[in-house]
Amino acid sequence: MKDVSQSLLLRTLRKEPTPRPPVWFMRQAGRSLSSYRALKNKYDFQTLLNTPDLAAEITLLPITDLGVDAAIIFSDILVIIEALGFTIGFGASHRPVSASQSQKYPLHSPSSSSKQAVSQKLTPYIDNPLKTNPLPPTKYPYRSDCKKLENLSAAIKLVKQNRPEIPLIGFCGGPLTIFLYLFAGSGGSFEETLVFIENNPEFFSDWIAYLTDCSIEYAELQLRSGVDVFQIFESWAGLLSSAAYEKYVMGHVVRLAQHIRKKAPVIYFPRLFKAAYPSIPTQEFDAISIDDSLTLTTASKIFNKPDNPANNIVLQGNIHPQVPLYLSHDQLTEYLTDYLRFFKTYPHWIVNLSHGVLPETQEKALQIICQTVKNLTH
Repeated sequence: MKDVSQSLLLRTLRKEPTPRPPVWFMRQAGRSLSSYRALKNKYDFQTLLNTPDLAAEITLLPITDLGVDAAIIFSDILVIIEALGFTIGFGASHRPVSASQSQKYPLHSPSSSSKQAVSQKLTPYIDNPLKTNPLPPTKYPYRSDCKKLENLSAAIKLVKQNRPEIPLIGFCGGPLTIFLYLFAGSGGSFEETLVFIENNPEFFSDWIAYLTDCSIEYAELQLRSGVDVFQIFESWAGLLSSAAYEKYVMGHVVRLAQHIRKKAPVIYFPRLFKAAYPSIPTQEFDAISIDDSLTLTTASKIFNKPDNPANNIVLQGNIHPQVPLYLSHDQLTEYLTDYLRFFKTYPHWIVNLSHGVLPETQEKALQIICQTVKNLTH
């Protein structure tokens, strides 16, 4: 049986030579898969999340159905909120802060606008959000208890028992992203939360520190259970100005990454970061996952170290999720032929999307991406 340490993903994260880049997709085990839809017709989303056998089965579906090179544990970035004592469910879609609010409040990113809205999907809601009782973490009645997440631990162990040779990615949300959902509660805009942050920076800073502590504990649970790689999803990084993110958040993200890297490589995904990408302390991460606000060529110029190529950061991304959704199969193949030329000039690369697979994406389109990547070795 192949040693997982020799998988394409782990070799790439160690910046070793590989015949081709590895490929996997954020939200790869979802409604684009007919096998997932069959399970979803039988069980609600939370049952799938909280039943280890089902979560492990779903985690591995993309390996056989799509041909990806890695699995990512079937979970949600906000299950950690249950460990904090909050009640979480899943319902309507959400939207980010409006452009007018972004311009009004200086901590907000000027690029955060309704144009960044994501497609409809299951979105968490919290019955008792932080805004209803905005106490600092030292006075909050709930305390972190990752024992409530033993179902996730059991699912990870099942995946590694069944397919130990497949690299398994664990993950958590970045502290800003978790705070935004935790404070806002149900979906809708984060506008109110960003206004609160603007007016209560010390409160915000205290909660970011506390949520990072909780995320370290949450990551440790996944690492002990057997994940091989870890990704930090800071899905709403761009909703703060780059200066505010640097001041209040980045140091805690680095602290989280430093703990994880003692046991596994870390991929950092600061979505919507745009002009702030050059400020990332790349030495603290093994890979940076980029969204579609950058081209791969631009990203390579930002993160390339011509005087010391060994220090080049591994890049992940960044096919727009609408590419496999809207292009015909022939158009997709043509697009990929050109896109994958990047590997010749920047070999430290993981093929992925710029965000999660859209639910309406055809399974066949994702298969074409995987097969085209694999054909690079021929």
